[in-house]
Amino acid sequence: MDQTSICNGCFASDTMISMEGFTETRVDEIKIGDNIIGDNSSNIMTVVKVWKNTEERSCIRFEANLFNILVTENHPMITDKGIKKAVDVTEKDMLLTELGYIAITSIGREEYSGQVYNLELTERGKTEDTDKATMRANGFVVGDYKVQEKL
Repeated sequence: MDQTSICNGCFASDTMISMEGFTETRVDEIKIGDNIIGDNSSNIMTVVKVWKNTEERSCIRFEANLFNILVTENHPMITDKGIKKAVDVTEKDMLLTELGYIAITSIGREEYSGQVYNLELTERGKTEDTDKATMRANGFVVGDYKVQEKL
């Protein structure tokens, strides 16, 4: 299986992913087989594919309390009203973080010229795909590539 493939809803390359063992790794250093933390610390997900691309449009930066993240328009964000593409999230939504749902303090557009990444995940020890896979990225709980494809 190839390490990387093309996708259209991603994170900036310096986004930190929460790993098993409560460490963090930049998304551009994640490899197939790595174990990461899902929506809670007992939900361990295994990386089955790393998606990589460049972004032609401006990205969206979300800030909520101490957390901030830069994502492409189509990245799945988990809000108090359900899963939404980043471009559809408003300041009236609350975003899910490792601390629970938190009010958004700002949403802004930002030019970004680096590589963007997404991960495809499955529950550790399982071979079947899941369409509800989540991960922690810069403290936000967000959907993976398969969740994005369902939006």
